[in-house]
Amino acid sequence: ASERAIAGFFNTIRGLSRHIVEQWEVDDTTIVQTEATYTRLDDRPVTVPAITVYRRSGDLIDEYRIFVDLSPVYS
Repeated sequence: ASERAIAGFFNTIRGLSRHIVEQWEVDDTTIVQTEATYTRLDDRPVTVPAITVYRRSGDLIDEYRIFVDLSPVYS
């Protein structure tokens, strides 16, 4: 289900790139502030702020969360 949802999302945009603004490490948690640029299907780029938080257990990521307001991409 997750795989279908992600594939469905990527079918609504032409591309995605991210620029890291700042990054913090706290124990097993990494917080990354980015500027995410989504290229719409009409080729117009839209840049929005985003935060990604992920937690590790050894070399593996146990939790991965992205916080972003995508409404400007679709308006």
